[in-house]
Amino acid sequence: MRRSIIHFSLLSLLLVLTSACEKTPVPSEDPDQTVLMPYREAVQSLGAGLKGELQKAMKAGGPLAAIEVCQQKALPITQDVSNAQADGWIVRRTSAKLRNPANTPLTEQEAAHINSADFTADSEILEVVQKDGKPHHLYMKAINVNNPVCLNCHGADIKPELAAKINQLYPMDKATGYQLGDVRGAFVVYAPIEE
Repeated sequence: MRRSIIHFSLLSLLLVLTSACEKTPVPSEDPDQTVLMPYREAVQSLGAGLKGELQKAMKAGGPLAAIEVCQQKALPITQDVSNAQADGWIVRRTSAKLRNPANTPLTEQEAAHINSADFTADSEILEVVQKDGKPHHLYMKAINVNNPVCLNCHGADIKPELAAKINQLYPMDKATGYQLGDVRGAFVVYAPIEE
């Protein structure tokens, strides 16, 4: 199988789980950038939906409320964004250090990228993979810890009350110990390729 990987440096685009995924201008004369636009828009939609819910929860009750909202609403928001895309698209998140097992990588290629030392804060990947026996585009964009607020739930020094809540909601949690600037995971899009 031929794999083509496109890595792009987007120094101005640092994403976090709660990031709104700011839109990056795409020059129309660059076909590689144009090809990426629908994938970027899908992850921007997911990032904005998650950020909105987490911001409301943080205002209402701080990190304890935010972790509950994340546990209750992150997967439904993700499913809604997937459903709003073209037929057969899957939009999701994953990480090398999972909090929610539902975010486990779906393919070997996805797992290889998220576990690679080459997957850095500015990583953006588009390649052809086989998923369910059919060719798909796999798009991945790094999720970075670029806001100190993220460290409340994902840092090395989590308050005991919050740590207890995380352990209650996510008994297998491994998504802690991060520092500002770390890659916390990736937004992922699968799009079937018409044959």
